[in-house]
Amino acid sequence: MLKNLPANYVKNSVFKIIYKKTAQKHLEKIANWYFQQQNGLEKRFLDEVDDVSDVLSINPFFVVRYMDVRTYVMKNFPYIIFFRIDEKTNTVKVLSVLHTARNPNKKYPK
Repeated sequence: MLKNLPANYVKNSVFKIIYKKTAQKHLEKIANWYFQQQNGLEKRFLDEVDDVSDVLSINPFFVVRYMDVRTYVMKNFPYIIFFRIDEKTNTVKVLSVLHTARNPNKKYPK
């Protein structure tokens, strides 16, 4: 079911997208939860993750939120994607995916 989870994402892009293990685990847990809620909802979630990967691979220069960590807010699901850019290697490293309404005291990913 969760074979579509991205690990390293490259399309026709400038930046290579790498999902760190923590982010992969978050995505798997979220997709599993959506799968249990409604048939096909996990696919919609993973499709939006693919869309976010497309956006970040073309232009990842969103506002820096904490030190060098940037964020992207998903449009149809209540999650924020935390990532760093390595301009030397043209790589975007996705660090974490967090729910927007959960513990606001949770620390930013390192």
